[in-house]
Amino acid sequence: MIRPLIVLALLCAMEAALPAAARACAVLTSREPSIPEKRRQARLLLSQASAVVDGEIVRPLQRHQPALVRAYRVLRGPGQAFFAVGQRTSCDNALTRQGERLRLILVGGPDVYFLPVDYANAEYEDRLLHSDRRKTWPFRPGDPVVGPPSH
Repeated sequence: MIRPLIVLALLCAMEAALPAAARACAVLTSREPSIPEKRRQARLLLSQASAVVDGEIVRPLQRHQPALVRAYRVLRGPGQAFFAVGQRTSCDNALTRQGERLRLILVGGPDVYFLPVDYANAEYEDRLLHSDRRKTWPFRPGDPVVGPPSH
């Protein structure tokens, strides 16, 4: 009886240590990046992007199926109506909220794209794209779902 309790205690201790290891993709910095650093990061990200899309999640990411995003505006990349956006690792951003509207800076493709970045540099990315997402593609929870603009 003592041996199973020792094993259980060891498993619990290991489980408590796992969350720190699971956050290996989190970036910890001792300071906020400078404005020139943020500009460089934004330039690098956009130079590596396969597509930049303002879109709406019409089907959230599911266990074995990528999210499906309806493109309302394609700022860069293939001019397609829908983009499949998967998740390669737990470090990639997952699109899980149906109806959410986002500016997506995507890599990969053409069948499945990925969203490996957060929005910490949105201001600098938007400047490089000459498109302020707060004005051209705002999302407010509760907004009605509307179709793409007519061309």
